[in-house]
Amino acid sequence: MAGGFLATGLCFGAAKADTTIETITSWDGTVAISPWGSGGSPNYGQTFTAPSNLALKSFTLNTRSSFIGNQPYTAYLYQWNSNTVQGPAIWSSTGLVLSGNTIFNSTSLNVNSTKLHAGAKYVFFLTTVGSTTIGNPNYSFGRVPASSNAYAGGELVFNNTSDFTSAWFGADGSLGDLAFIMIFGSSGLGSNSTLQPYASNQSIGLDALKNQRELVLNEAGECDHRGWVVYDSDKNQPQAKTKKHQSLCIFAEGGNATGTINGTGSLGGYNTANASSAYGLEWKLSKQWAVGAAYGYGSTNLSNFNFQDTSASIGSTINSGALYGVYRPDRQQRWKIAGLLGYSGFSFTGSRSYQGDIASSAYNASGYTGALQASYDIPLSSDYNGEKNRLSPIRIKPMLGLAYGSQQQDGFSESGAGTLVTVQGQTTNSLLGSVGVSLEAPIALDKKQTTVLIPKIGVAYQVDFLADQDGNRSITASLQDNATTSYTVQGQNHGSSNLQLNLGADLQLNPKTVLYAGVNYQAFNNGDQFGYQGGLRYKF
Repeated sequence: MAGGFLATGLCFGAAKADTTIETITSWDGTVAISPWGSGGSPNYGQTFTAPSNLALKSFTLNTRSSFIGNQPYTAYLYQWNSNTVQGPAIWSSTGLVLSGNTIFNSTSLNVNSTKLHAGAKYVFFLTTVGSTTIGNPNYSFGRVPASSNAYAGGELVFNNTSDFTSAWFGADGSLGDLAFIMIFGSSGLGSNSTLQPYASNQSIGLDALKNQRELVLNEAGECDHRGWVVYDSDKNQPQAKTKKHQSLCIFAEGGNATGTINGTGSLGGYNTANASSAYGLEWKLSKQWAVGAAYGYGSTNLSNFNFQDTSASIGSTINSGALYGVYRPDRQQRWKIAGLLGYSGFSFTGSRSYQGDIASSAYNASGYTGALQASYDIPLSSDYNGEKNRLSPIRIKPMLGLAYGSQQQDGFSESGAGTLVTVQGQTTNSLLGSVGVSLEAPIALDKKQTTVLIPKIGVAYQVDFLADQDGNRSITASLQDNATTSYTVQGQNHGSSNLQLNLGADLQLNPKTVLYAGVNYQAFNNGDQFGYQGGLRYKF
């Protein structure tokens, strides 16, 4: 069909001009296509060619009913390929209702889709698939005959099945067009999945703070057994009593964790990865007190986010620092009370694909953490090889802990193509309570008992009291070409609780050298995670 009507409205300011495509002025007010609804075709639509890189803001059509009654329906916007829909829905709205009226009435639907591609073809249609008719109405849609040559960029189409991907009738233009008005303008968000990767990634940042914190606390107060002791006052024959039981020790430990976070019908799932390391210096002031400092380098990654029409990956590098102190109040040193304060600097880079357009992001975040942890050693056997020997008795160790984490993310703007967003700064918090117990039992591997294997097993239950708060799972953003409207979107996180199983072993090759390694598995409300860590101790 030749011809068509396209109008552009002028406006001033940041907003772009609206563009209108319509056939309503070519309609005589009576010609129609029917029946749609009960007993008729479930799908009526209009294909069109996007006039520019704008969004479809609204669609207006005219309907009448043969009987009084209400017809629930869903509206969709898809890409169009020859005679069928293509790809996932660009936009949809459910729970809509047409109220039966025996004279023609116009119905306007606010769409505010994402940005469309100039020259590409799309279809907007109404469907009764999955809806229950109330009152048994049959609807007629206002139609402009093909002979009117009203619009050259599309045509009226219909489909008699519940399968939208099957062939539609009318793609040859023989039915003409619906009597419609389409308004195009600045884009809407389109789908909430557009922003979900950024919302979900905050959970990975909090998890990185947790993993780094636990890596350092695992070494705190244990450097004499797990690190490189470079000075020991007891070995250097101190002249003053105040110098007894002092030591200087350095340690290094690394770990890696990978996980899967499950999605729901409205939230996308993804894979996670977090590599961490800790390089520290510990000064033992006495049998009761030790203080230390640690530097850590690590990385995080969100990958395999493929939900609705969005795919994304976000990675970061992390530089961390921590200060800690350890107090052992009793003479037998069975109690261990540790406190830690830490900071992490995150540098994120991300890539997000939405309907084939790729947007890039780069932004920073600061992480703050603090923790208190208390444990108590309960010997289950005697130390048959002496206090100063690495071979310690079988023991069980209950543990309680409380930790706080906060990630303060900077605001940023995407670059690239498609629906680009500006994300506001966001602070996400975690308050994690832990209770657990571990068991270790030494096994001598030689007669001299200098080569020792110490297997360990532990279990812990953790609850994040803040995980389910909306503000700790969401971000707020606006479109770069329409900053007047902001969108707040939630992402998927681990959930509020997890059960953790730890398995590990220390291998003492000789009294000076110990290798240690461990693996752990965590089951979250919304997924799971597997991790491992290890290190080397050498006493000079």
